[in-house]
Amino acid sequence: MIKLNVEFYHHDFQSEPILHMEAKIQNVLFDKSRDDGSVITIMTNESYLSFTEKNYYTNLSGDDVVFSSKHNAETYCIIQFI
Repeated sequence: MIKLNVEFYHHDFQSEPILHMEAKIQNVLFDKSRDDGSVITIMTNESYLSFTEKNYYTNLSGDDVVFSSKHNAETYCIIQFI
């Protein structure tokens, strides 16, 4: 089972994440929505993380995946697979 490390930043307040989570991935779903476009949902035992094409850009940075908000240049989520 693959583990992930998630850090979610909002307005980059002193470069400290507002959310930090490390968990084992239970499932990853890819779906299409008429209103939101492509949707990626990452499920762990503790939570679900969903990112939509309408609201987020997706970038690869080395071994990390970065979801950055299309509505706020200072909001982004970094996911590391460990």
